[in-house]
Amino acid sequence: MDAPKAFLEGFQNLILVGNPGSGKTEYANRLAQVFSALNIVCNVDTHEGSAVVREKVPTDFIGQYIGQTAPRTRALLLESTEKVLFIDEAYGITENEKKGEEYGQEAVNELVGYLSTHIGQLIVIAAGYEEEMMRFQVNNVGLARRMK
Repeated sequence: MDAPKAFLEGFQNLILVGNPGSGKTEYANRLAQVFSALNIVCNVDTHEGSAVVREKVPTDFIGQYIGQTAPRTRALLLESTEKVLFIDEAYGITENEKKGEEYGQEAVNELVGYLSTHIGQLIVIAAGYEEEMMRFQVNNVGLARRMK
């Protein structure tokens, strides 16, 4: 079991890029099944063949009013502990035109803080179009270091 141990020593979070229909969600599900089989994550829900326990979109992280985004994001992360969290079109967290930049940045700050203090307790797989995901990482240096 050297590989899983080595795997757990750093950040396990991933970014998947590709066009619609390229299999990002399916790939994330397969990875989650592998992580579960290796006991890297537990409590994997295999309901309807999906091993990704928590599948979320950017609007799930953003609060309706100022000050609601961080607690909402933290709650989603806590619910996903020891699981795989798949965020489809993750770049939408910071590119939310209706709520403005500060809401998205608040969610990203919470995500970065959680990933920093809970290493090995959660795997985040963020997916989206290549250009948008590159911009998402470049604009959030702390996030870029925690997701590859």
